[in-house]
Amino acid sequence: MKMKWSTLRCPKCQENYPLARLYARRFLHMCPACGKELAFSATSGARCGAIFGISISVWMALAWVIPIALLPDYLVDQIPVGALLFVVLINVAWVAGPLVFSRFGEFITKEDALVPQSWIAKRDARR
Repeated sequence: MKMKWSTLRCPKCQENYPLARLYARRFLHMCPACGKELAFSATSGARCGAIFGISISVWMALAWVIPIALLPDYLVDQIPVGALLFVVLINVAWVAGPLVFSRFGEFITKEDALVPQSWIAKRDARR
């Protein structure tokens, strides 16, 4: 059985949303089958933001430690560490952002995303 990385589906027709479309269309998502406009839900955005923040922290720590451990001292002094960290941050964010959202995100229709949602009201309704 072949496992797919992306678990995103259209909430209307349940069609799989391809991972390549997250890279090609950063802000405008439309279902390839039914043409419905899609958006990420607020809860999945918060969940993906937390996971992405942790992964960025790990990558930044590795970008700091690996050159210091592997390169000779005279080269480490010549590399601007701030520029190195910035380059790693931008590249990791561009590559890993859609991967995190494709694995842990959840689509809702654009109309549902425009309705204000209160997390406190939902929490109180469950009690």
